[in-house]
Amino acid sequence: THEVCFSFCRTIPDMNFFGINRGRECYCMTYYQAMADDNSLCDEACEGNQMTMCGGKSKSSIFGMHSCDNTASQLGTTEGKMSELGGELMRLAETTSHIASDMQTMAAEWQKMLGNAGNAGAADVMQTAMSFAGELEQAASVAMQVNKTMGSLTA
Repeated sequence: THEVCFSFCRTIPDMNFFGINRGRECYCMTYYQAMADDNSLCDEACEGNQMTMCGGKSKSSIFGMHSCDNTASQLGTTEGKMSELGGELMRLAETTSHIASDMQTMAAEWQKMLGNAGNAGAADVMQTAMSFAGELEQAASVAMQVNKTMGSLTA
């Protein structure tokens, strides 16, 4: 039956589909590709349940496998992990933002001092540092937005 084949294929890692043909032959698949239709029928009754069709002589009944019996539990676990990761993401984003701000300030001061001293090459390096500080600040801002979005998913 469909249930017997499903129960069997669930025990095999990475199987996403199962098929039955000739009324009794069960097989498991990681994927399947639909093929062109012919004029044969899925007209073989399942050996274990004559009221259900299990493929035919040249066709298979194909089913996707999923199990919803523990979805609520998985959702709760995932929500907890997401909340934990969101907290860590915010801590990293805030730290990055503070570092970027300090880097911006220090690079501006050094750029001014090095420029006044006539060291244009070193002053250019400080400009590069300020540019990188801006990239860090932007990354921190994106991380904060991601955290906000994650928070809205749990509400």
